[in-house]
Amino acid sequence: MTKKEDRPIEIDFARKETEAGWCQLMDNFGRKATPVWFNWVGWTLLLGAQQYLFRKSHSILVVITICISVGLLWVYFQAFFYGLKFKNVPVLRRLRNERAVSIILSGIVAFLVWQAALQIAIIVLKHQS
Repeated sequence: MTKKEDRPIEIDFARKETEAGWCQLMDNFGRKATPVWFNWVGWTLLLGAQQYLFRKSHSILVVITICISVGLLWVYFQAFFYGLKFKNVPVLRRLRNERAVSIILSGIVAFLVWQAALQIAIIVLKHQS
């Protein structure tokens, strides 16, 4: 039996819904996405704090912690975004292998979110006094 978290999140660009159906989908999305978003924001701020600690201490233990944190963040984003299943992508609809397109798009999104998290951590570091 697979857990609910293990099932792919389907993003169907051709989905048809009533207005009430779309409202329900948006409500569900908001309830599920908000805690995840703020966890990610917290992780990003923690990366900035770790970099600040390294700048002040030059400790090898802090460097190890940063490396582990960045690596785990990458693995987490890969796992999370590869769980997305894109369907009926308008520009790419003609391609025969929908799952391959979905995997490529998921990988791109994971990489961009990971890069954004690292850049935000650097911004936090730069604005420490």
